[in-house]
Amino acid sequence: MSKVFNGRKDIMLNKGMYVRILFRVVLFFLLMSLILIRISSGIRSILISVSSVIVGKELDLLFWGNYLVSNRFFIVSILAVFFGFILTTDLFLGLFHRFEGFCVHLITENKTIYFIILSVVICTADVIMIELSTISIYSGPETLTYCLNIVLVLVFFLFLFSIFQNWILTSVILTTVLFLISIVNHYVTLFHGVALNPQDISDAGTAYNVISGYKLTIDGGIVKIVIIYGLILLFIFFQHRINCISNSVIMKPGLKKRMIICFIGVVISLFSFLNLIKLLDSDGIGADWSWEYSISKNGFIFEFTKAGMKILLQEFVECPNGYTDNNTKQLLLNYNTNDPVLTEPYPDIIFILNESWYDLSLVCDIDTDVDYMENFKKLNCISKGYAVVPNIGGGTNRSEYEFLTSNSLSILQKDITPFNWLKFNNETYSSIYYLRKLGYLPMAIHCAPGSNYRRDRVWQELGFERTYFIDSFSEQESGYGERNKYLDKDLLDEFQSKFSELDNDKPHFGYILTIQNHGPYDISDRSYDTVHVKNDLGKSTEEINEYLTSIKLTDDFIDTITDYYSKVDRKTIIVMVGDHAPSFIKDVANKKFENELQLEIAEKSTPYFIWTNFEIDNRESGSEKNRIDLCALAPLALECTGLPETQFYNSVLDLEKNNILHSSSNVESYVTNEGKVNDAGKYEEILRRYFYLEYNSIGIGTERIEDAFIPKTVSKTEGE
Repeated sequence: MSKVFNGRKDIMLNKGMYVRILFRVVLFFLLMSLILIRISSGIRSILISVSSVIVGKELDLLFWGNYLVSNRFFIVSILAVFFGFILTTDLFLGLFHRFEGFCVHLITENKTIYFIILSVVICTADVIMIELSTISIYSGPETLTYCLNIVLVLVFFLFLFSIFQNWILTSVILTTVLFLISIVNHYVTLFHGVALNPQDISDAGTAYNVISGYKLTIDGGIVKIVIIYGLILLFIFFQHRINCISNSVIMKPGLKKRMIICFIGVVISLFSFLNLIKLLDSDGIGADWSWEYSISKNGFIFEFTKAGMKILLQEFVECPNGYTDNNTKQLLLNYNTNDPVLTEPYPDIIFILNESWYDLSLVCDIDTDVDYMENFKKLNCISKGYAVVPNIGGGTNRSEYEFLTSNSLSILQKDITPFNWLKFNNETYSSIYYLRKLGYLPMAIHCAPGSNYRRDRVWQELGFERTYFIDSFSEQESGYGERNKYLDKDLLDEFQSKFSELDNDKPHFGYILTIQNHGPYDISDRSYDTVHVKNDLGKSTEEINEYLTSIKLTDDFIDTITDYYSKVDRKTIIVMVGDHAPSFIKDVANKKFENELQLEIAEKSTPYFIWTNFEIDNRESGSEKNRIDLCALAPLALECTGLPETQFYNSVLDLEKNNILHSSSNVESYVTNEGKVNDAGKYEEILRRYFYLEYNSIGIGTERIEDAFIPKTVSKTEGE
């Protein structure tokens, strides 16, 4: 080591001195900045608590540090600055040089083994960093799959290394990419309630529209990720010093040879990983019923790579075991439908998917000064209860897909965004297709840009004859307080004005997608809150107050819409359901359940009701169901009100009547709405009938059994 330094000893010492001075100056300014930020936060708190000053947006802008730097981040930053000063002392540098000399000796004697060990260390640290981005809502993966995650990152590392032929550059690039993914994944998990998925890349425009309303704060999760990233870079820098001192150079082959090596490596890796997935799925390691559970069990890298592979191979729909067109036809023999109770003219039908409409009391011991679900509880209707949706705290489009099509997401790629990846046309089976066969005029409306999840295209492909988005509204702005989320009641006004323009000689079908209850829930001043939590729910208490204030407006909307349609001359059916729980649901869930699956089902259970303004013969009014699957809601509404049946809708209801959750089951096992997992057993036939018909409808290369999807009163010729 002395040979390296002796020739330029004075220069190196001067450089080292200047670098240390510059480093300490930077640390000093960083420390002072943090202190000033926290002082501004303290002044803000004093103004609020002592002077009872209502801090508006202008004052919040002055004291922006209150949102940027949390207490935990401030403490960790101070410690980092302190250790920064220690790392620049002569004592530490002396110990560092001794350790450096030992490593130089090690790398000189065992170069290959040393670099293999270093690569594994870097990949392990990268996996730890990225798992920290999901640890807030998921537990870490099991030991076996944790190792698989490390192996996968090592494969990516070797792939990049074969291109760059430089260990330092490869390490920095891979770690930085994973660091950025970790940051994005942390915020996606925080605001969306589910981890990042490769399909989210195509949702970037929608994500930007959604996330622009949130405040991105630096919390404990971000601090941990940044610390791990900094330690990895420090480790890489240390190896860079050793590599320079030992003067070890790796011979670089020509570009052509490197590209051939990369191509062969990629092909072998893809083939090996695909076979590994099949092996793990067959052993039950990779086959899980939800994206959330898969991430928790198998790790982010493993599931993210697995999903990415299936996207590249266009494997969006998985064929159920044992499916053939002939097997499906056999299951439909002697499977009859009942005669309809209603006759023409058919009633108007309105479906409402209400943003973040959820009852917190399902998972949280909560006491409020105002009953935020009063009108829902006392509503006299055909049926009401809770529908189990696909996601927790996000995933509107997934709920929308199940609501409109009654197709379970369980045979689709996990956490897929259906409108972005599946192909649709006006022959795609859905409630729109069904009602058009009965002569309905379908219309859809949403108070947001049509580009979100490609709704402007997909709604028309599904068969909606008229579609309306925010840019076509007479009033572009709506909200209460400082929340600019379009109110349900104002959206109803827009809907009614356009719904009335449809041909009165035909029945109407309207679909309303709301946005009023969308997060974030820290927009308005607290003075606008009309619902307040009386018990302490920690840091989320103020968010909950704003959220429940919005939910109370939805509850008032129920009274408004039912009162309006109870006075119109046309017969009308209204079906309303929440799309998912609020994003903070996991932070406040404090009720005890027998197992994690029961908690997850409760977190996915949103309110629903089916209401009519006319009497239904031979139907029991006012029935309440504990839970149903969202896939069953449209068929249940049509069955309750006596509209014509189809074999597919009856297969959906067969599962519902046996308390089976569609999106949690398959042809070999099922999950009940009570959170119990069982083998198919006596329900094998009805499970196969439903999933086979679903695959027959959306699978690639199937011969569609048209009669199974046409209402009984409509012949195939009439349908065409």
